[in-house]
Amino acid sequence: MMNIVVSLNSKYINAAKSMLFSLQKYATEPITVWLLNHSLGNREVQRLKSFLKNYNIDLIVIPIGPSFFDDMPLVSENLFSIEMYYRIFIPWLLPEMVDRALWLDSDIIISGDIAQFYNLDLNEHCIAACEDGRYINTRTRGQDNDRLGLESNHRYFNSGVLLMNLDLIRRSFSQEEVCTLAGRVREKLVYPDQDILNCLYQNRVMYADYHLYNCGVDRVHLLTDEEKSNIRILHYYGLNKPWDLLHGNDPENRYWKIQREMGNITIIPHIIFFLRSKLRQIGWIRKVYYSMTGIRQ
Repeated sequence: MMNIVVSLNSKYINAAKSMLFSLQKYATEPITVWLLNHSLGNREVQRLKSFLKNYNIDLIVIPIGPSFFDDMPLVSENLFSIEMYYRIFIPWLLPEMVDRALWLDSDIIISGDIAQFYNLDLNEHCIAACEDGRYINTRTRGQDNDRLGLESNHRYFNSGVLLMNLDLIRRSFSQEEVCTLAGRVREKLVYPDQDILNCLYQNRVMYADYHLYNCGVDRVHLLTDEEKSNIRILHYYGLNKPWDLLHGNDPENRYWKIQREMGNITIIPHIIFFLRSKLRQIGWIRKVYYSMTGIRQ
């Protein structure tokens, strides 16, 4: 049994459906999805439940009322929502009988069986995660550690894919300790939930291969064809989501391939993405495009 935890608002329902559809496509064991719900209405929840039932996925809803994190900063409301914080409290929100769970961001596409990752022997590690793109990039490596006061040898991880050893976390921390830590670093937050989790779990992390299990969309062009074919989890982090037809980034059209398999019409997005990719290759147009969007060549 795979326990998958998600939290989303209405803007991310379609993305979450795509992620979960791609997950079940390759799954080799039953899936239960735990929805930490703060803002979705009953109708939206029932539609999501009906959608998942078509693929034999059970949906269990955990209502989230007012909490400590309602007063925590979002930093950028275009990029973050209050739902991002809820992953921090997963060990105490899920029933005690659940000893392992995998948090997945909604802006993800699964491209293979992830059972090997889910069933990792975590030993005395609280979580399994992958290094964040800012840590992988030598230009920005260490900046987040310095900002947050973390140990210099800590490998700053991305919070979009988190395999959680719930029993160990419950034994190691209390909710009050987590709130105290979050309050202590709130003025330093740039990547809010991710910063808090890195502070909480430094020295308690098992690292997985980020090329396999949390490959950032901005790194795909650096991979060989063989490495691309091995990606199990592709993460569209950042502002340029694939469903944004003007600015979105979708290497190899993985998101839109899933949309086609779900029966959604994708001919117009394909045409737009094709034209954009061709225009970017044309001399001065390419320079203007990269300059306007702030993307490094």
